[in-house]
Amino acid sequence: MSNPFFSVVVPCYNVDKYLVEAVRSVESQDFTDYEMILIDDGATDNTGKICDQLAEQDSWIHVIHQKNAGLSEARNSGMKIAVGEYFILLDSDDRLSPGSMINLKNAIEKQNYPDFIISRRESFEDGSDAIKPCAYQFDIPRLSKLKSSEVYTEIEEYPDCWLGAWIFTISKDYFEKKGLTFYPGILHEDEEWVPRVFFNTQRIGFNNFSLYQNRTEREGSITATKNIKRLQDKLLIIDLLDKEFNSDEYSVDIKIAVHKRSASILFGVIKDFSQYEKSDRLLSIKKDVESKSSLLRTSHILKYLPFYIILKLAGPETCSKVICKVTN
Repeated sequence: MSNPFFSVVVPCYNVDKYLVEAVRSVESQDFTDYEMILIDDGATDNTGKICDQLAEQDSWIHVIHQKNAGLSEARNSGMKIAVGEYFILLDSDDRLSPGSMINLKNAIEKQNYPDFIISRRESFEDGSDAIKPCAYQFDIPRLSKLKSSEVYTEIEEYPDCWLGAWIFTISKDYFEKKGLTFYPGILHEDEEWVPRVFFNTQRIGFNNFSLYQNRTEREGSITATKNIKRLQDKLLIIDLLDKEFNSDEYSVDIKIAVHKRSASILFGVIKDFSQYEKSDRLLSIKKDVESKSSLLRTSHILKYLPFYIILKLAGPETCSKVICKVTN
């Protein structure tokens, strides 16, 4: 028997309320050439038990049970054993859009099997059946002629576009050839992973059919939980991007695109700075922010320049309050 076309990789941690819905969104597709890998990342609720029950009902579902290691390592575990030609990354509290898998396969074939393909996404609030449509669409003929740095920069500016890992469907061959595993143990791992995915190939595909439906406003979700580690990890991501893309392997235009992205990440850290109580960890973050302040000046993003001046004169906390006042 040949390997499936898709491997759907689903990291699972304390999602017993949502997991069945996520899995059914795959099983109800008018497409069957897939395997699904559920990674129980040391869940403390009934998630692991539900994973096993679902696997008993469907021979295409495989389950990994592991000690809690975080979202990055859960995805890495699933992708390590996946055998599909392409990997779909589905978070266990989200869903695939109806009819999306066959349309995704058609887009991949039509665009001559790119190294990865970017899809559109819809969203819905937790507890609501109303679907918010995707606010952007790809001009595929034009985007296909652009360099990866140009595509990346343009897509970042799309309305309501979130470059989460789940809108990227990546080929197994490209994943393995370039070692595109997720950096372990960090929050906002997409920020570090997506640039590496983008800037190691020019073979990029685009899918105008919505692949994904992401759940918003979920209480207890990673993105909704206040955690000072977010700030620390974002600053670490800036360091990791700098280390990766300072190499002569990457062109000047790619370095400029990454530099702008790092400035945007730093801006987000500063914006959130005043939300946290003073502590030794916050003092360490303050020093790191100040050491990276030149990113706001050298990124060629004009809107950051006034905040660079405020940061230098008054420090991160005052700058944070000004940013929040101006942008909210």
